[in-house]
Amino acid sequence: MLTRTLKTLERDGMVERTVRHSTPPQVEYTLSPLGHSLSETARHLADWAAADQGVIAVNRPHYDASLI
Repeated sequence: MLTRTLKTLERDGMVERTVRHSTPPQVEYTLSPLGHSLSETARHLADWAAADQGVIAVNRPHYDASLI
């Protein structure tokens, strides 16, 4: 699953893959300029999720109870 995700991100231009020909072979992934441009947005989303984690935790049992 991780390999598939990394290949998709590489295909989309979000990460850059470097293969080091060593024993054993090593592969390194880094954010591309496009990936870096998304990182600020992702950081804002993570901040929002962290700030509202308590509200989300309260909402879940209320929703789950409504399904019974």
